[in-house]
Amino acid sequence: MQLDVTQLQSEAVRRNVALGEINAVLTILETRGIAVSPEQRQRIQQCSDLDTASSWVRKAVTLSTVDELFDE
Repeated sequence: MQLDVTQLQSEAVRRNVALGEINAVLTILETRGIAVSPEQRQRIQQCSDLDTASSWVRKAVTLSTVDELFDE
């Protein structure tokens, strides 16, 4: 069985970019003075999906509460 290095690299890049997005979400919320509970922070930090994390960045700019972040 041959390892697909390109796919592994791509997945690693997506995870790293998602991590950057997660940090951006937390920074935006902090800057806006929106309280984040330990449970909410943990849920945000556990996200490894780039699409979700990117969506959260956009939401973080306008939401009123962190709960709105998780609304679909």
